[in-house]
Amino acid sequence: MISATALTDTVAELSKTFAGQLLQPADAGYDDARNVHNGLIDKRPALIARCRCVADIVDAIKLGASTPSLSIISSRSISSWPTAMR
Repeated sequence: MISATALTDTVAELSKTFAGQLLQPADAGYDDARNVHNGLIDKRPALIARCRCVADIVDAIKLGASTPSLSIISSRSISSWPTAMR
């Protein structure tokens, strides 16, 4: 698990170039963003990256690859499979 300090530093660095939204549990809109269509899934990730462009997607994937404890990816597609969000 990533420490709170490391997460704060990571979000601050990523937010310099990120065009989309970066949401943490204390942020407004976090609960709406973490909901998926399958009611059986109730994940509470440390960080949600709402990408607006290809560069955001690349940055989010790089962050997930370098910080495995943050690797939760959802395409926000309608899917009943629990693998839509890991």
